[in-house]
Amino acid sequence: MALSPKKIFKTHTNQFFLATKLHQKGKLKEAIKIYQKILITAPNFQVCLNIGAALIELQQANEAIEYIDQAIKIDPKNPESYFLYGNALLQLSLLDAAIAGFEIAIKINPSYASAHHNKAIALQNQGKLTLAIESYQVAIQLNHLDPEAHQNCGLAFCKLDRYEEAISYFCNSLNISKENKKYWGNFSVCLGKIHNRVILKELSPYILDLIEQKTAARPSTISKILIQILDESEIIQRFIEIPTQALTEKDVQEIINGLSTLPLFKKLLTLAPIADLRYEKSLRNLRRILLKSCSVFEQDPYVLEFLTLLAQQCFINEFVYFELPEEVYLIEQLEVAVSLVMQDGDIPLHKIATLATYRPLHSYPWSLKLARTSSPNILSDLIRVQILECYEESSIRNTIRPITSVNNITSKLVQQQYEENPYPRWVSTQTYADQIRISDLFSQIYLLPQYANLSCSESPNILIAGCGTGHHAIQTATRFLDAKVTAIDLSLSSLSYATRKTRELGLKNISYFQGDLLELSTLEDQFDVVESVGVLHHLLKPEDGLRNLVKCMKTGGLIRLGLYSEIARKDISLSRSLIKDRNLSNSHNDILALRLSIIENSNLEFNQLKSVMNHNDFFSTSECRDLLFHVQEHCFNLNQIDELLKVCGLTFLGFEFTDESMKNFYRLSMPEHNEFSLQSWHKFELQNPSFFSGMYQFWAIKI
Repeated sequence: MALSPKKIFKTHTNQFFLATKLHQKGKLKEAIKIYQKILITAPNFQVCLNIGAALIELQQANEAIEYIDQAIKIDPKNPESYFLYGNALLQLSLLDAAIAGFEIAIKINPSYASAHHNKAIALQNQGKLTLAIESYQVAIQLNHLDPEAHQNCGLAFCKLDRYEEAISYFCNSLNISKENKKYWGNFSVCLGKIHNRVILKELSPYILDLIEQKTAARPSTISKILIQILDESEIIQRFIEIPTQALTEKDVQEIINGLSTLPLFKKLLTLAPIADLRYEKSLRNLRRILLKSCSVFEQDPYVLEFLTLLAQQCFINEFVYFELPEEVYLIEQLEVAVSLVMQDGDIPLHKIATLATYRPLHSYPWSLKLARTSSPNILSDLIRVQILECYEESSIRNTIRPITSVNNITSKLVQQQYEENPYPRWVSTQTYADQIRISDLFSQIYLLPQYANLSCSESPNILIAGCGTGHHAIQTATRFLDAKVTAIDLSLSSLSYATRKTRELGLKNISYFQGDLLELSTLEDQFDVVESVGVLHHLLKPEDGLRNLVKCMKTGGLIRLGLYSEIARKDISLSRSLIKDRNLSNSHNDILALRLSIIENSNLEFNQLKSVMNHNDFFSTSECRDLLFHVQEHCFNLNQIDELLKVCGLTFLGFEFTDESMKNFYRLSMPEHNEFSLQSWHKFELQNPSFFSGMYQFWAIKI
């Protein structure tokens, strides 16, 4: 018996309600099936529209257009249909047609904010940035609480290199949606492009919030920005003058009291090694003064707070500040005094904090007692950083499984270096807010287009060969969608650090193993992607290591490599020659002594090494050891790398830069040259010898 019209209407209403609920929960395919059942009985404008919207979310724009066309036939004057039509065409990169669709929606409803917004996106994709900004601004006027409109308008200004205008829109989006990690990431990138100290100072509240985000920005970038802002302060000017004047105890007290009023300075001390010689000299001198006057300031809470922050900075930079003989003597005396007091059960807060600016607290037998004691909050961060986290790493060390043996003599020497100095010690790192598929790399960083359609796994297996303290592995694990990361390193000290930091971030898709990439025969043909940055150049024969990595790759797999440039690192080569001539070891004392000579010695021999101080690595012990004292290192030029890739069966896909404007500089400088030719890049580097001062970082493919 046929259903009555009333029952049919009720049935459709119930089905539509169910489908809408499924749609809202993201169960799109299930919702579409129910919507389609409704259409069998009779055409329905809203059902057609909903199917179109769901198909667009499923990236099925062609199928969506069929249903949107049906909706337009039912109601040709509804702006929603043309808006969705524009969205489908936008997804298909049919930009002119998409803009036409949005304009029809706007003509029907001039107050349609989303249509203005998406029209702006299409214009931006066409490179019509000024027109895009105009449309974004209309959308914002119509709906000023849409954070995405502010965000995209900021991005358009960034593409025009109008960073000061861009940052105001990024701030607007953060005011609306403060928890959005992507917004903080874009804010931090733009922030690094602003050099107007007045504007930077106005942005201080946002910068403090940015630091609290932990994974939204590069600490080294934030540190430089903090220094730019702080340099405008009279308190900091007085602080920087410390080495050039004899200070009384009252002077010291006034300076420290002043520093205690600067939240940005406090953050600077705990964020990353401070890569500024003025600040280093002042901190080194202030540390010495406070050591000599230890008993004088015992009751001063501001001095105690400053010491705990300075101790964290010294621990992060691995006590890279040079010590005079009188300091060594006073520290030995202080060690005895603290040990005696701790035996009696008291906690000499000021003495412990002073000691922690020179020596790691976990190295003392009484450190565990201190950690277990209910000590005042003023010491809590210091105890966590210098004791508890170190004990945690010691505990982790015994849980890390070997994936290969370590037999190679050079590998053992490198292993010993990184056991003594895990590289690098870091507090926080920038991770990716939006995960991408491997194939998206080709459009995102513009790799060789002819391989853009390669079939990549939806859940890629990725090998990080030489993961160090986990910074690289964590970035990769957060970059790629549904990735499973296997990270190996020679050093258990580095792997323990990496594991602790990975747990701290709550990541579950990284597995750490101890192993040597020269012994990876058991892992052949397993990985969709292999990444090895800053590793191969520390092998006796880098080509042997690369061949081994290629064996681990699936056919069609990608590899990301990072290698040192011999052209950009001439100052490093000079430093290594001096180290060899002077027969310096890679001991802590010799590293600190060489650093001091480079900083303060003005004779010809050291003057030619001054550029070494431009490297951030110069400002921490493990990184300085890696920079100047490494037991094994090769440098390359791009012609050599071209040959190396060919010998190992790899095809160069393109460079990756943290700042993609560097590629634009190449394009402007070498308009007639191929961006995917290493020979062309070699010619460019000869004209711009410091361009690759960090490292060559590039992608290649195994065909």
